[in-house]
Amino acid sequence: MDADWRTHGVKVIPKDSLDTNTPQTPGMNRAAAIDFARAGAQKIWAGTVSI
Repeated sequence: MDADWRTHGVKVIPKDSLDTNTPQTPGMNRAAAIDFARAGAQKIWAGTVSI
């Protein structure tokens, strides 16, 4: 995977492709778009959090 977004643009992750298999806290719902498991990211996490 080429991680150079400057050359290859930003990838939009559709809502139905988010990964809900993440650590959950009661009262919160996390869904990952970018993390180590999905994209090899080591210093960033991106996704949604609903409270």
